[in-house]
Amino acid sequence: MSRFKMIDTTVGEIQAFLQKIIKNSQATSVVMITLDGQYITSVGDCSYINLTSLAALIAGMFAATKEVAKILGENNFNLLFQQGEKRNLHISLVNNDLLLIAIFEGVEKAGMVRLYCEKQSKAIVKLLSPPEPKNLPTTPATESESLLDEILVKTDAPKNTSAEINTEKNKTPETETTSSPSTEDFKAFASSLLDDIFGKVT
Repeated sequence: MSRFKMIDTTVGEIQAFLQKIIKNSQATSVVMITLDGQYITSVGDCSYINLTSLAALIAGMFAATKEVAKILGENNFNLLFQQGEKRNLHISLVNNDLLLIAIFEGVEKAGMVRLYCEKQSKAIVKLLSPPEPKNLPTTPATESESLLDEILVKTDAPKNTSAEINTEKNKTPETETTSSPSTEDFKAFASSLLDDIFGKVT
């Protein structure tokens, strides 16, 4: 079973690309299959073709050709051309999953078939590629860090309440205070004074 899956809307878009090959190169029909032989879609006159058998056989041909390429020191052959008395086959690799088969009459058309198969293959690859992520505007690290530091400073700064502010306003400078003499000092002074007085009388 193929690992390749495609939604109907995508198949419709691919058919539009295949129609351009027929229009510009005068191929009679164009078929798309997977590398493991699953039929995907086709355009043009395919009424006389067993598309399921064609997909399986051409996938086998391409796999065999890949082995031949390895023998010759190549990774792969991206193109196969089969010439018949009336009809010819142009088989090309679209991407790692898909093969494009163009059926045409007259060998002189081979160049045009190859040109437009290659052109539309690129369009199909672009269609099937995932969209590129959008570049979102970023703030430089230094600016972000500076802004974060400013926020943290504002958050951590101590907040004075109104009571604390009033207390600060009402504070007066401290004045130096002298300690009053103690009782013991007063007694010693009085005793010394009496001694002086009575000592002089006697």
